[in-house]
Amino acid sequence: MAEVAAPREIETKYAVERSFTVPPLAAAVPGIAAVDEPRTVELTASYYDTADLRLARDGITLRRRTGGDDAGWHLKLPDPKDADVRFEIGAPLGAAETGQDLVVPESLTDLVAVHLRGELLRSVGEVRTTRAVRVLRNDAGDPVAELMDDEVRAETTYGTVVQGTSFRELELELGAGTDRRLAREVAKVLAAAGAEPRALVPKLVRALGAQAQQPPEVPRPLDRVDHAGPARDLVEADVRAHVRAIMAYDPLVRRDEPDSVHKMRVSVRRLRSTLRTFGSLLDAAVLEPLEGELTWLADVLGEPRDREVMLDRLRGELAVLPVEQALGPVSARFDAELYGGLLRAREAALTALRGERYRALVDSLVGFAAQVPTTAAAAEPADAVLRALVRRSWRSLARRVQAAVAADPQHDELYHRARKAAKRTRYAAEACIPAYGSAAAELATRVAAVQDALGEHQDSVIARELLRTLAVHANAANENAYTYGLLAGREWCAAHTSLTEFSSVWRGASRRRYRRWLADR
Repeated sequence: MAEVAAPREIETKYAVERSFTVPPLAAAVPGIAAVDEPRTVELTASYYDTADLRLARDGITLRRRTGGDDAGWHLKLPDPKDADVRFEIGAPLGAAETGQDLVVPESLTDLVAVHLRGELLRSVGEVRTTRAVRVLRNDAGDPVAELMDDEVRAETTYGTVVQGTSFRELELELGAGTDRRLAREVAKVLAAAGAEPRALVPKLVRALGAQAQQPPEVPRPLDRVDHAGPARDLVEADVRAHVRAIMAYDPLVRRDEPDSVHKMRVSVRRLRSTLRTFGSLLDAAVLEPLEGELTWLADVLGEPRDREVMLDRLRGELAVLPVEQALGPVSARFDAELYGGLLRAREAALTALRGERYRALVDSLVGFAAQVPTTAAAAEPADAVLRALVRRSWRSLARRVQAAVAADPQHDELYHRARKAAKRTRYAAEACIPAYGSAAAELATRVAAVQDALGEHQDSVIARELLRTLAVHANAANENAYTYGLLAGREWCAAHTSLTEFSSVWRGASRRRYRRWLADR
């Protein structure tokens, strides 16, 4: 059973002088018709982190706050897909109010376990805030955002050093469903009045200063890489992007956030593909054990994901059949055999994520990404080595496509192999986007269309086999198996349609113009 999706918090922060006066917004910002009089609340928050502040360094906040409408424990996690958004997960204040020893709720420590990996949490500071809250309303009188005006007094502890600081900042938080353009319009008015937009830096991080603003365990990847520079720069950027994504999706998988298992599994596969495609630039002694463990993790995540895909597919197919064609308890059998299997697979995946093998893998990935072990060839210019490796991946794809198309009769396994080759070529091209920009992105997009068409074909193959198994089970239970055969027939048609689509997108992707950037210069 999925948990309730964590609220997404869309905030913008501003540094202001103590003498700053909040300008009139109702008269100056389209979409804001009225602003409530400020309501003042007193907040006290104790923050928790490891001794090396690894949560703060990665943009994660864990605190226990009293005062205000949302007193309790708060964990804020960056959204892997949107730098302007954070997930906020709460827990009750708990036993600390009765004077018992303060313990961070297990529900929250589990969500940061991928970062802790055995390290203990400790109190690293306390922040007291006098907050003036202004509710911004639209023409209908509905709240669309809140502007928080915070006077902050912080006392932080790092090692044995206790230090205090104070400052003022503004924080605009959009309401659920509010268009982000409102934040941009508010920003113009506040900036004109002297407010300075700043990164989403938690109050504690600002108070801790340099210690909390050191690079995270896995450095953030470069957005742009010079293709005339060493190849290692691009390989490092790609490795770091995927390791960071795996760690960012981990807590979302534990919460069963929508599509999180799929996204984490894709990140694992992308990393594994990078290690294979650019393996000649990486230390083989480190690669071999990593590849094996990444394959294990992909399989662990693949089981619940594959079952979820099949369940959704077959439910959708059943839903479009005329009522008179759905004979027997087909939907109930889907639930009993497929949904039950999905739940078991998910529990097995969560058990694996909480196990020692996974923790050891993450430790290895963090060390690998922090200082990517490259060979002498990685010191060569990217132009000299990377394009050749992507060309090799493309040629492997072309050979597999040719083999699949030439097979008579149609050979499902050959198309499946072509799909896996398309995936590797797509990932290789996407890895090159920081160096080659739109040229690499266009090739990746074209190959992604090939992968999607072949993926649809493979899904139909799996669905047909699954429907056959369900029909056998239905027959054994003296149920009518007619509908399973009907659905299998629809899957045969879907397979034919997907191969027709594949032929079209492959012709497009094969045009030389999409590979000109791969040519020797």
